[in-house]
Amino acid sequence: MLSALTGLIIFIQPVFAVVQNENIITYINLNEKAFYDVEIVLTKDEKNLLPFKQLSEIFEVKTKLNHSTKEIEFETNEGKKGIVGFNYIIFDNKKISTNKNYYQKQGLMEEIKDEIYCDAKDLNIIFGAELKTDKNDLSVSANTKRDLILLRGIEYNETEDNTKKIKAYKNILAPEKNKKIQFDSITLNNNTMSDTVSQYLVSGTSKNMFFNNNTQVVLKGKAYNGDLSIDMNTYNYKGELFSFGGLGFKYKNKFKKI
Repeated sequence: MLSALTGLIIFIQPVFAVVQNENIITYINLNEKAFYDVEIVLTKDEKNLLPFKQLSEIFEVKTKLNHSTKEIEFETNEGKKGIVGFNYIIFDNKKISTNKNYYQKQGLMEEIKDEIYCDAKDLNIIFGAELKTDKNDLSVSANTKRDLILLRGIEYNETEDNTKKIKAYKNILAPEKNKKIQFDSITLNNNTMSDTVSQYLVSGTSKNMFFNNNTQVVLKGKAYNGDLSIDMNTYNYKGELFSFGGLGFKYKNKFKKI
């Protein structure tokens, strides 16, 4: 197999990078039958964390937020109870994790409020499923043998654009066929940065500090069976509302030897 990687970067400007966690809107594929919008977090050390409350709706786990501690209390259909905290998870009277979880007051999606993002391995134990995140497009797959209402009651309607609509979630479309070019996830980052300009004069030295915002949009998906990503940067300086920062393309595919 021969691997070909092409990249194109236009209008490159200096960037003062600010490392932080990233929220990404993607989808979960449940037993290859149901598709549901989810919002995940990519941490500074490139770990993918999954939303506990949002996934609890799919796996029929009741949740209750403790507004004082911001911990999430939960109970499964089998009557097993637990607590999800910032640095631990207790399930069925046992501490199953001491991993650091990520709390967020408000996400990108409107319904994401007071959410705690956790490692997939810990959620597998609670939900009775096998959750995995695709490192290429950051989509989430879930396989379970549980008799979930979502899986039991799925009904499909053929629509005019040759896609199948899942009645359980009106805003989700499951493509019948993969498109030649499709985008599966979008990442939005907005960072505030500072820069200092110094002037050395005979009378002395003066320093001027100014702030600017950097907004980055990243689209990831597939194109002709390869991995495609497009990223764009914009800058907002004092006195200049909009400045184009750059546009990048990255495409990776594998071709058979002739």
